[in-house]
Amino acid sequence: MAVMTARFELRTDRLVVRPLAARDIDEFVRYRNVEEVARFQDWPLPYTAELARDLVADVTDLGVPTRGQWIQLAIEHDRSIVGDFAVWIDDEGLLASIGYTIAPEHQGHSYAVEAAAEVVEWLFAVAGVHRITATLDPRNLASARVLERNGFEFNGTARAAAWVRNRWEDDTRYSLLAADWEAWKSRPTAPPERVEFAEVTADNVHAVGDIEVALSQRRFVSSVNGSIADAAHPPATATGDRVVPWYRAIV
Repeated sequence: MAVMTARFELRTDRLVVRPLAARDIDEFVRYRNVEEVARFQDWPLPYTAELARDLVADVTDLGVPTRGQWIQLAIEHDRSIVGDFAVWIDDEGLLASIGYTIAPEHQGHSYAVEAAAEVVEWLFAVAGVHRITATLDPRNLASARVLERNGFEFNGTARAAAWVRNRWEDDTRYSLLAADWEAWKSRPTAPPERVEFAEVTADNVHAVGDIEVALSQRRFVSSVNGSIADAAHPPATATGDRVVPWYRAIV
């Protein structure tokens, strides 16, 4: 769990999450102009130092995540900014939204996953929000994995729902409830004592079909129901032999 100091600052074993500051501007501007970072975002391009200074001024005025406002937080590792985190809380303090960016050379170290876990914990445990949402470009699977690894639920993709750089883009949406966050934190993570195959029957087929493939994994594997349907109607073999499906669930 993150430790918060007198000013707004969340600390983990590796990271410090704190308000964006003037000392971050050069690096913040640099990675916001990197094509692979900016392609799934909607900030103006080129992103200028003047825009960053205005943002830092707003952050300084707020100081902490504040109802009715967005605030930009720096993700710091070894005293250097490696990315940033945006937090919005509604006027009633019940709903929140988050967004995050990691500089390209610092990606692949789970910094966004770690920072998201601590920000989410703060929003639920300290700010007292009820629901947190996040939206992303459906092609941004790395961002989807950050949310999936923090227990967020995939709510769907709205077609042509986000106006980004003068064009309509699809908008993928995730959410997390406070109660689901508590359940996620207490989920079993130890290796199972026993793994077995169970025959898929009329008694359990609906439960098996309810197993969902994470959005970030759908490029690798079909849905469970799709796989069952494929097995039920196998293609003909070259010899004309009948193929008998073998339905099993992993228990």
